[in-house]
Amino acid sequence: MAREKQEQQHVVAMPLLTPGHLNPLMRLCKLLAKQQSDIIITTSDAADASPLAQEHHNPYPAITPTAAAAPHSLVRRIRLPLCGIDLSNGFKLSLLEAYDALVSIAPDLEQLILSLSRHGPRVTCLLSDFNITFPTQDVADKLDIPRIVLYLCCVSRLLFTHYLTLGELYPLKK
Repeated sequence: MAREKQEQQHVVAMPLLTPGHLNPLMRLCKLLAKQQSDIIITTSDAADASPLAQEHHNPYPAITPTAAAAPHSLVRRIRLPLCGIDLSNGFKLSLLEAYDALVSIAPDLEQLILSLSRHGPRVTCLLSDFNITFPTQDVADKLDIPRIVLYLCCVSRLLFTHYLTLGELYPLKK
């Protein structure tokens, strides 16, 4: 039986930008990239002011390799604007303010996916944190692309199981 050529996956990942949510998603994206999936990690302006900030950012819609990715990696980073959060007060904001700001990202996320699909391989999946369901599910439904929801305890368990099956001890410092 002839094996059909498998379509290359083009995933847009939308993490919640806190270390406990971002780190497992990044590790999962690296595993997907090893399977020749093209991964786009979206971040927001809030990431620039947080401890997650890298030294240099190109403004949206520039695409840059992530700091942890090798130059040849298929994992890239795109920054989307996040409206409605005042970061001058040292991240002291209510949960409602944070969720309202996350909802504001939907139009830019939609335009990003449309642009990526027009100028390269079609986006085949939207991968997002459970905590940002509203903007990401609305965009996925509108563009008719599948969305994978990450419940972080499940992702962490999946990654832990993956590392165990490799037979490697994974140091806590990584």
